[in-house]
Amino acid sequence: MDATPGDEPDTLRLGPEHLDLARRLVESFLEGMIAAGLIDPTGMSEAEINAQVLQRLDSDPSLIAQSVISISHEDQLLAAAREFGPAKLELAVMMYATWIEHKLNYLLLWGLGKKGFDPREASEIIKTASLHQKTGSTFRLVFDEAFDPDAARGIRTVAESRNRFVHYKWTSTPIDDPFPDDDRDDLIDLAERMVEVLDTVHEQRVLRGYRVRRGGAPEAAT
Repeated sequence: MDATPGDEPDTLRLGPEHLDLARRLVESFLEGMIAAGLIDPTGMSEAEINAQVLQRLDSDPSLIAQSVISISHEDQLLAAAREFGPAKLELAVMMYATWIEHKLNYLLLWGLGKKGFDPREASEIIKTASLHQKTGSTFRLVFDEAFDPDAARGIRTVAESRNRFVHYKWTSTPIDDPFPDDDRDDLIDLAERMVEVLDTVHEQRVLRGYRVRRGGAPEAAT
């Protein structure tokens, strides 16, 4: 229908959920370009990185097809874990452990791709590797250095706690206090430290020092 004089054009109104999706799309696209080696953010400010993205896309729009956009559930998993917190420790641990597993698998898949493995081969390696191997021999083979042993133990502790709950193997405790407060806080603190460890590996190796503020705008490392 043709517009008539005096008609006002329709305005696209985005709700908070759409703005969050748009933010995640932009962040994922930028991370994909960095991970693919299309942009090197080393020593650059956020404004300089954004300018380089626009310049590269303007000169070669086909770069869009070369980058990888992947909207994952990592943000939602971590948000849910933190919302459950110590009060609902079993559910919080499930979310933390799932986030950790997803992040670790992503890092290894990315590293295997850099080593020349095609996606199918890389997926087979990840599927057959145990958690102990992923933070041990497999990580060393992929990244040519050992995973931090303390972090490896921490990750296994979170995973084992999740498995005890999933397979109904929690230790019997009084019904009015199923898990001591100190232990609840310690396990949550441990899970948060493991999130920080894997985020750091991601930033240093995949994003070359570039980091993204969770729930906010991208942030360039200084």
